[in-house]
Amino acid sequence: MILETKLQLGAAAPFSLVHLSDTHLAHPDGGDLAEIPEKVRLSDPTIPTPAERLARAVQLSREHSAQIVHTGDLTDFVSAANLEHAKRFVSETGCFVAAGNHEFRGYQDHSFEDAAYRSRSEAMVQKAFANNIRMDSKVINGVNLVALDDSYYQIDEAQRAFLKEQVRKGLPIILLVHAPIYEPELFDTLMYHRDRLGLKVLAEACTYMIGVPEEKMVDYAPNRVLQQRSDAATMETLEWIRREPLFRAVLAGHIHCNCECRLSASLPQYVISKNDLRLVHVC
Repeated sequence: MILETKLQLGAAAPFSLVHLSDTHLAHPDGGDLAEIPEKVRLSDPTIPTPAERLARAVQLSREHSAQIVHTGDLTDFVSAANLEHAKRFVSETGCFVAAGNHEFRGYQDHSFEDAAYRSRSEAMVQKAFANNIRMDSKVINGVNLVALDDSYYQIDEAQRAFLKEQVRKGLPIILLVHAPIYEPELFDTLMYHRDRLGLKVLAEACTYMIGVPEEKMVDYAPNRVLQQRSDAATMETLEWIRREPLFRAVLAGHIHCNCECRLSASLPQYVISKNDLRLVHVC
């Protein structure tokens, strides 16, 4: 499915974006492991493979002369084969990427994911991408695309300084993040009414959003509280983003469903599912 969104941001000239997320390329390095995408296809032939999803994005980009943006989990785990596929896609399309948590995850590795965990593979993973996948910006026709890795539910000091620097440019900002930013109605839907979004109830309750208030996590599974609790500095940064008028839209992924909400009266958030694309017309 292709969703379409129009953003009126005062661009110097109209342009378009193709937004996708959570492709989860799954190419293991040799051994007896069969490719995971093919296993998925055998169980449900209607589900497009990661390669098919990327091909659709390329086709849509060509049809609309659009910039491709990816909000994380282009790869499902760290492997030489995955990184080679990611590198080829990025180099051939000019895709602008914000990292997801799976970008740094080891194959079948269930270790706790934090900055120390990310540091094990970050340098190797970064080599596959043209832009800095933890924080970077790209200006198109007077609109600033800002990619920020929030996939561990924290915004660190370097990232906060980077965001302040982007605001000082004085340009309208489209923020690209992996984990959606907390919004009360979306929280309730994800936590208690996931069926409204066509999602199955999770065995371990949580919403996978950044910036969820502590009191709202009362029904979270304990391990998910530990995983997804945002620190005070992150909460302050998110509140600043909601208030800062130059932030004009947020594009996110991570929760594998399509939804829209408002973080403030002037700041919409658009989340794309892993199987769909969003064509964003900016003017």
